[in-house]
Amino acid sequence: DRGDDLYDIHFAPAGISLRKYWHPRFVELGIGATWLSAQHIRVRDLGRRLHFVSHALLGFRPARSSPWHAGLRIRDTSNADLISTNQGFDVIQLEVSYRCGAE
Repeated sequence: DRGDDLYDIHFAPAGISLRKYWHPRFVELGIGATWLSAQHIRVRDLGRRLHFVSHALLGFRPARSSPWHAGLRIRDTSNADLISTNQGFDVIQLEVSYRCGAE
């Protein structure tokens, strides 16, 4: 349980703002829950496996109708002080995404 790998399953609905007025850039904000595959990352004790995730994305879409976007996402994972051990973690990621279905 103290390895380097950590996997998660999360549900974090996101709202997209400034899409209409700020095209081709957009901002996406969201908050939700996540279940982690382990309680520890090396020596960091996360306290439990159930956590909360808040995230923000600054994205770019090449055209209004394009299903593709690229962006920079910042994600904070924390147990929200539900127990005393709360050594959450942050992730900064570059993403390229393809959206399936009609918009």
